[in-house]
Amino acid sequence: MIIQCKECGTKYRFNEAQVGEEGVWVRCNRCGHVFHEKETTEDKILSLDQIVARAAREESPPAAEQMHDAAAEEVAPPAGESKPEEPRSAEPGEVTFPRAKQRQAWTPVRIGLYLAMLVLVLGGVYLYLFPQIGEQVLNLFYSKGPEKAIQPEKKAPPPAPAGGINFSEVRERFLKNLIVGGDILVIQGTAVNDFDYSVSKIKVKGKILDNAGKILGETEVFAGNILTDDELVKLTDKEIVDDLSKPEGSDVSNVSIAPKGKIPFMVTFINPPKEVDEFIIELVGFERPTGG
Repeated sequence: MIIQCKECGTKYRFNEAQVGEEGVWVRCNRCGHVFHEKETTEDKILSLDQIVARAAREESPPAAEQMHDAAAEEVAPPAGESKPEEPRSAEPGEVTFPRAKQRQAWTPVRIGLYLAMLVLVLGGVYLYLFPQIGEQVLNLFYSKGPEKAIQPEKKAPPPAPAGGINFSEVRERFLKNLIVGGDILVIQGTAVNDFDYSVSKIKVKGKILDNAGKILGETEVFAGNILTDDELVKLTDKEIVDDLSKPEGSDVSNVSIAPKGKIPFMVTFINPPKEVDEFIIELVGFERPTGG
């Protein structure tokens, strides 16, 4: 016999023996709809009691053991008629209903999001095709406008103190020391007081360097201590260092040097390295007499 789903209209070939007089509950394999199928033989005469009993059974929900899947051969639909959408399979005893397709509501928020996405896409395409326009927009966005940004006030560096201790007439020479048995590098010069006040105890530092600027040696002395060549040749290295380290000066007074006053100084290096390429003279310090 041919049965047809009351929901989706799918037709199936069904074994009449499974229907019987009381009918059978069937679940559509296509849409999952559960419906009751019974014999339709018109010449079958039923008693009133049978009709009432059948109606009561049809109104009651089917039991799991009374339900049959329409697993028989599915009848192909007529030409031009498409099959309904195949739903998920229902579990035994489960009555399912096909879900209607939900339409997405066009809410103001969703419309706004779509419009924003559209503007971003079109703007990106436009800037890609016309990059010069994008540069102008960025410059306009980041420009300061007619008012200039307030720049932090640049403070002028403090003025350098007037005057200073400067060096002049600086020269060098080598002597052979008989006591040490080696060479002595002698650097001499003049310290000039360019301050507008008197100074005392001017101290000088000498440095010797190689051609790469590496410091090979350094020594400090006080101005006003000068040794003759005869003394430099005959004195020991300790005696030379002691004579050049007197703060008040042994030959010229290193006390109360008036403005624009001059005082000689001498720096020595005993047995300097052969790599010496240049020398530097620096001011170490001085004292300003009280009330000077």
